[in-house]
Amino acid sequence: MELFEQQNIPFFLSALQVMGETDNSRPDDNILEQIEENQTRWASFIEEQKKHCQKSMQLFRSYDTKNKLKSFWIRLQLGKYHTNKKELTLLNEYATQAKESGNLEDAFHMFSFMALMCPRNYVLYLKVCEVCEQLHGIEAAVQLYEMTARLFEEPNVLFLAAECEARCGHWEQAKTYVAQALKIFEQRPPSTPQEMEFKADLKELLKLTEKACA
Repeated sequence: MELFEQQNIPFFLSALQVMGETDNSRPDDNILEQIEENQTRWASFIEEQKKHCQKSMQLFRSYDTKNKLKSFWIRLQLGKYHTNKKELTLLNEYATQAKESGNLEDAFHMFSFMALMCPRNYVLYLKVCEVCEQLHGIEAAVQLYEMTARLFEEPNVLFLAAECEARCGHWEQAKTYVAQALKIFEQRPPSTPQEMEFKADLKELLKLTEKACA
């Protein structure tokens, strides 16, 4: 397609953003103008992400005193971003160490970096949310919880997002998340005592949100 001859990341991201906003497979004739408007924002975002990743890698290296992740750093320099289970365990260990030591800014960068490396691992996103709340408060964290809930329709993610919304007084949104989580359990019934207990907790939270919304 002639439209996508420009082979650069901000252009593609902007194009996807514009197409998503149009909610139509055939965008308006002025799509190139719309993309141009978005491109500056995406370019800025990418630059911020690069800086963020560089800072995160420096932090991890400072915690990796025995150089256990030497091969990992070499692969990153070669542009190979995959990680194995052992490396992920070490990264998590260092990020958790930073958090438990009270170095929350470090932990925030480190868990965020891990989420970028493993974008399908919602547990990492939840850790970013948790540290964000400790650093910047509940109102800042709720935005991250909302993003995580959109990315992962998992009952425990939706529960934590609902809980955060409720603490902010956003009862309608909290109710929506709880209802979504319960709907998932209807389609995929609980199979363990822990899941059954969790479903009961969701029902209790639903009653609370319904009462607050009434």
